Amino acid sequence: MADSQLHQQIAVFGQAGSGKTVLLSSLYGHLNEQSVVDSNGYRFLAQESTDGNRLLQRYYGMKEKNVAPAADKFVSSKYDFKLMPISEPLGERSKRPRIHITWRDYPGEWFESKPLSEMEKEDRSATFRELVKSDVALVLIDGQKLLDYEGDEARYLKSLFTTLRNMLLTVREEILDGYEQLGQFPRIWVIALSKADLLPEMTVHDLQKMIILHAADELNGLRQVLADLVEGDKALSVGEDYAVLSSAKFAHGEIDVEQQKGLKAILPLATIFPIERYQRWAKLRILPAALLDEKLAKAGVSLIMTLASGLNETSFAPNLLEKLPRRLAGKRGKAQLIERIIQELAGLAVPMLEEKRQKALEKHNFYEMLLSDFVLKIRKSIEDGCLKRSPQWG
Repeated sequence: MADSQLHQQIAVFGQAGSGKTVLLSSLYGHLNEQSVVDSNGYRFLAQESTDGNRLLQRYYGMKEKNVAPAADKFVSSKYDFKLMPISEPLGERSKRPRIHITWRDYPGEWFESKPLSEMEKEDRSATFRELVKSDVALVLIDGQKLLDYEGDEARYLKSLFTTLRNMLLTVREEILDGYEQLGQFPRIWVIALSKADLLPEMTVHDLQKMIILHAADELNGLRQVLADLVEGDKALSVGEDYAVLSSAKFAHGEIDVEQQKGLKAILPLATIFPIERYQRWAKLRILPAALLDEKLAKAGVSLIMTLASGLNETSFAPNLLEKLPRRLAGKRGKAQLIERIIQELAGLAVPMLEEKRQKALEKHNFYEMLLSDFVLKIRKSIEDGCLKRSPQWG
């Protein structure tokens, strides 16, 4: 994979029936509606046309026929996507660094059953070794299960986090593969309610309170297992961020895909959160410097370098890279520039963010537009009660 590529990965964990298949299908279909493409200023496309067609087929099945997609039982799913501007000056397409996002999920059935053969055991371990290449993981809380366990939510939530913890312990040796600890590992674990349309009154604050009230010990136990796996274990956010997600409104045999909730925050949080936190962890000296350097240098996953490459001529920071001290002019310096730009954006009022995004779109400043759009979506998701950031970072 070329150095000019951005490659960000998202890992999704949820028990069988928690809505992973519907979630991705709805996200992809929504982002490919022409009105949404025009509004966003970019396209979200599957690398493989067969994957894109499969996801759109599921989405249109919901939208046109009120048919929910069937779950991919016992099958680990991996989808590769690319983000592209809807328009750009002639000749820029070949020069522009490419932006890729990989979505991986762990089959829910594997949470609840033991491997039936050595081959299946190896498949589970191999799948998890791929999942740990991600920076962000989503742990899904099933809204239907919360309804089923109404009045006894603690039993479901304790079971969910304990099951995930035990699964990690089961594949621990295979994940480590001879290493004492891993450097590359999902360091941001977001707890997300799926099927939020079934619980329309529940806000992200309600979700956090419920989990802390009923399953704080189990969540802490999960964090400890994760910390044992990762090098620099203080650079780890588990259960500090929360999201409320709904793929559509399912009611009376009908599916309304226009009534999504929280999905707009998924790509932005998977992009912005790692930029902010890796830099902050590095400044606090709780993320080993070698790990940060490796992340910035590794071909194909240098998110910060790719974004920085398009920002030097923007209205955010003209010639800022040249003004940085020489010792900061390399990869870390550019990473700090991106962090400073995000901080500037985060401090703007929503109308000003929208204005910056629109101007960047008109000037074909794709990276400025993308950062503005992602920060804007995070802000709106927080205001709408769909996203709650850790107090340490928000």
